[in-house]
This record gives sequence, C-alpha cells and structure tokens, in this order.
Amino acid sequence: KLHVYGGNIKISSTDDKPQLVFGEAAADRWVIGNSNAPNNYFVIGEGSDIATNERLVIAPTTGSVGIGTTAPDALLHLNGTGVANTPTLAIDNTTAGTYIHSTEVFAPNMTSGQTNIIVVGRAGSAKNSGYIGYKYSGAGSDANVLTLGHWSGNHLVNIKGDGNVGIGTTAPATKLQVNDTSDSRLLIYET
Repeated sequence: KLHVYGGNIKISSTDDKPQLVFGEAAADRWVIGNSNAPNNYFVIGEGSDIATNERLVIAPTTGSVGIGTTAPDALLHLNGTGVANTPTLAIDNTTAGTYIHSTEVFAPNMTSGQTNIIVVGRAGSAKNSGYIGYKYSGAGSDANVLTLGHWSGNHLVNIKGDGNVGIGTTAPATKLQVNDTSDSRLLIYET
C-alpha cells in the first residue's frame, strides 16, 4: 500500500516486507525496501522479492553496509569472488601525476608505539596472513617505521623515516641492520 501523510510517502505491507519494485512489462529488475530477515535491514535487491538476491544491505542499528553479504560485520563489508582482472574491489584512478593517491588509510589518533596495518592473506590467524603497516613514534620523526609482518610475527622487516632498513629490529642504526637472537650470520648466495 502507498500512503501519503502530510507530504511524506510511506510504503507498507502485510508480510513485513514493504518494497518498491522497478521494472518493465516483461520483468521486474530491481527492488528497494525493508527486509524483515535478517534484522530489519534496508535492502536493494535484484528481481521482485526483497528477500532474495540482496545486492546491498544497510543495518539499522550500526549503519554498516553489506555488498554481497546480508550480515555486514564492518562499516563496509564486501563479499564476492575475484580473479585476474575482475577483483572483489577495484579502484581505478585516472589521475596522472607524480604521486597518485588511490587510497589513503590514516589513523589520526595513533600514539607512540601503535601500528596501523593493512592485512592480506587467507585468514586472521597465526601465519595465515601478513600485513604492511606503519609504526608511529612521533610527529615527523625518523623513528616512524614502514613495516612488514605476519599475523603473530610482528615487525619482521622495517624501513625507518631516514631510509635505514632493519630485519628483526624496528630501530636500525645503519643502512641495513640484521638482528637475530639465535644466529647472527648473514648468508648471501650466488646461484
């Protein structure tokens, strides 16, 4: 049913799935509405039934957005398949310049000793994923570190603000410093 109240439009239904369907004579193409399962989400779906083929959902209490999932557990949760040139998430930046910022991941409330990371891998568990991160020491400090690590194997390779590289240390004092508590040898092979 369509109701107009003082200039406001309300769509309601008896099956707890009020929806607005867009289509043509041959077929319904898109549906927008409220899905009673799960959790009373706002949904944009494909076809004529809000409960099937959800493409985007918004959780009412958190505002979390799910694309390809009906249960977003982050502010933006993407779920889908991705291979070769059809990834789950693509960012195409058409800017031409010296430094092209396709994405920026900042944590403005970081304090000394904290690390902001981007995780990649199979799962969020020991040695099943790795990260690239930024360990903060202080504003404009050479002690700030670009770091690589594993889940549960932190700060394995580090580059300080002055260009010094550390393996096994986040505070290399020379251009390359390797720290290893079990074996201090550095082996270089030519094959």
